[in-house]
Amino acid sequence: MPVAFHPLSRRRGISIRWAAFLKLPMSTKPKTSAEDQAIRLQQKFFELQNSGKLPFPEPASEQIEQLRKYMALLLDWNQRINLISPNDEERIAERHILESLAVLSAWSFPQNVSVLDLGSGGGFPGVPLKIMRPDLAMTLLESRQKKTLFLKAAVQELKLSNCRVVNARAEELTEERFTIVIARAVADLKTLWEWSRPLLVEDGMLLAMKGGELDNELQTLKKFDSKVAYQLLRYPDEWNIDISRCCAAVSYPYRF
Repeated sequence: MPVAFHPLSRRRGISIRWAAFLKLPMSTKPKTSAEDQAIRLQQKFFELQNSGKLPFPEPASEQIEQLRKYMALLLDWNQRINLISPNDEERIAERHILESLAVLSAWSFPQNVSVLDLGSGGGFPGVPLKIMRPDLAMTLLESRQKKTLFLKAAVQELKLSNCRVVNARAEELTEERFTIVIARAVADLKTLWEWSRPLLVEDGMLLAMKGGELDNELQTLKKFDSKVAYQLLRYPDEWNIDISRCCAAVSYPYRF
């Protein structure tokens, strides 16, 4: 039987080989439903709103539905390509969505600001941020083609406007500038700053979502750029983010 190629194959820069790959049958069934996780997210947003720790307006039903669709896409595509750990499939809401959004409680994002999600992978944190903050001008940067295909499908399915996907490495964005570059579990701080510095506007900020001990990374960062300044931002307890996780805000001193 002939292979029915995915419509994305007709877009520029996407090979027929990867389009055919998209049609491989799923080998297993997702362990938990996106619906269940969307309900948990909605309950958590309600708790955060009641405690005064929700850093964005109460989510509309359309936004909850976007999150549900996003998690359903992740569960579907994760059967064929490695977007998240299989162990995380039952906790996308808590492990990935909530941590992506908790950064809004740690750092204030101005309205309509330009944001680059560097090494977006499965769309974290860029896609949840864009859903909850549709005013953000979001760019999802991913160097691996298979994950880029997923991101493009997600942006199209979720109808995210002013959100583009770029299949490239950070070093290749020679003419782009952003107010915020954000990255989650991508590289060490020195490498992230080396990649991000040419992409930031004069008073721009790198937000690196990290875990574990950062003393060595911070020392290496200061050796690389002695003028750089940083703050380690912790998430409010109400978000129930793992205590080892934090967000390193990196810029030049006048930004703090």
